Amino acid sequence: MATPRCAEFAKDEYKRFGSLSVGSKVYARYAEEEQLWYHARITATNAGSYNVRFSGFDHDGTDHKCKQTEAFSERFLKRIMRKGSARGGGKKGDSKGKDKAGTIPRRPIPNLPEKSDPKFTLEQILSSKKEGSANFYLSISEDTKVCDMMSPILALYQCGVPARYGGEGGYPSGEIAAILRATTDDVDLQIPDKIKTAIAACFAKDESSPNEFAFEYIWCASQISDILKPKDGGSVNLVHHAWVYKDIQPGQRRQCQMPMGVFNMGDENKWAGRLEVKNPASKGGRDASHDKCTPQRVSVHAAKRNKWVMCCSPNNAKIYFDLKNPLIAFWSAAIDRDAEKPRILVQFNWMFTQRITASTYSLLQKASTLKELLDGMVITPFS
Repeated sequence: MATPRCAEFAKDEYKRFGSLSVGSKVYARYAEEEQLWYHARITATNAGSYNVRFSGFDHDGTDHKCKQTEAFSERFLKRIMRKGSARGGGKKGDSKGKDKAGTIPRRPIPNLPEKSDPKFTLEQILSSKKEGSANFYLSISEDTKVCDMMSPILALYQCGVPARYGGEGGYPSGEIAAILRATTDDVDLQIPDKIKTAIAACFAKDESSPNEFAFEYIWCASQISDILKPKDGGSVNLVHHAWVYKDIQPGQRRQCQMPMGVFNMGDENKWAGRLEVKNPASKGGRDASHDKCTPQRVSVHAAKRNKWVMCCSPNNAKIYFDLKNPLIAFWSAAIDRDAEKPRILVQFNWMFTQRITASTYSLLQKASTLKELLDGMVITPFS
């Protein structure tokens, strides 16, 4: 975790429950000069401090010392996630932290990230060259390359990845045929008003809240035919684990509640390849919300039988569609609320439910700039 709220959690738990015992599973600050908190186990208690051993990277058995206000228990984190905040109840809540409607209130994220002036013009964006000579991978940001967006630990790209729960490591994904990445620092990006409204609703509202805000934009085209189970109907999970935990290490356990949602394009009746609303047979709370962002649990942990195999869970953020449509297109949004500065991802998703045709693959490989790709799509539409 890299969040200023970790220090708040640690101080709150110590104030309310006192010191922790040897063997407790905790999240502790790795070093005083760092703001990163990692999963660890308490090996000894001292006057005002703990000895802790971090999971995943302390192979030599080295213990680290931290203050008692620089560690909080895994149990306390689960309590927070269950109640929606570190303190249950309140003026409008009951002893279980629920409001009158029976839902768990979420603490609003303080401030929308402010938007800055873009660095590049549209002409510069259109002439940007893709990475390599195979599939169409292009990042407009100078400090980020698509090839570096693949998490070697989770084997997922750092974006919203269509995947299916239940395989080795938790989420086998389809082939990512194209990624275009940019931020509002790079270019003046416009998104549908309903997505802006849904994102803004997750943040605290005050007079200083900007009408426009900074976000990361990704267009992702993927072939999902290999991970579909036709007998179960059209359904996959939209996975953000690698986007949330870019710095995950083998053996670590990290989890959070991430607001996310999906949005169909424009007039839903005019686009056949749209997402369908919740499947009545599915369990409540597992499906991605439509037209709003609601918390979805994101958990990364080691496999039970092999601590060096990292898994993503749980089976949630599910989306549904009609398998008869060869191309499903929709918007999605996700918010990393625990980052030091909240991060927002707005993604335009293309999912091919059948094998991508040879003409489409040829276009992806031959196009070297965004302009060439767009011009080619007019002549040879994706199919």
